[in-house]
Amino acid sequence: SACDTGLGKLRRGEGLMGMSRAFLYAGAPSLLASLWPVDDEATAQLMAAFYGYLARGLDKSRALQQAQADLRQGGRAHPFFWAPFILIGQPGAIPMPSPTSLLTGLLLGTLGLALIGLALRLCWRTLAQRRTRRLFPHHRTSRPAKPPALSFRP
Repeated sequence: SACDTGLGKLRRGEGLMGMSRAFLYAGAPSLLASLWPVDDEATAQLMAAFYGYLARGLDKSRALQQAQADLRQGGRAHPFFWAPFILIGQPGAIPMPSPTSLLTGLLLGTLGLALIGLALRLCWRTLAQRRTRRLFPHHRTSRPAKPPALSFRP
């Protein structure tokens, strides 16, 4: 977070030109901006609460509203602490992956890496055998058959 991120210069025919516009043009679906210099400690509390509410599944506008209410109830009732923050862009909830899907992805990724490692080992072994046959054409890679047993008849 930074101070005055919601401000900019008003350009005729363009509107407000500022940092928030740059983020939106770069593809950010939404952002939380401030309209004046903010208190660092209050901002840290607000952001922690805001992201906590987002993680619980609240949409962005409701999460901001609840985080601002928490600041007001926590001894920072003056608007200087909670009012400079505005949400620009899409107010919907952020889809959070479930812990099960994260675990499944981790297991599948590990299995995939193991299979790739096994395939590479087999390829390396095959190439090494081919190289050996090419360099030493009369070299046998398998064990020779047992010689016939010698029998002595008197």
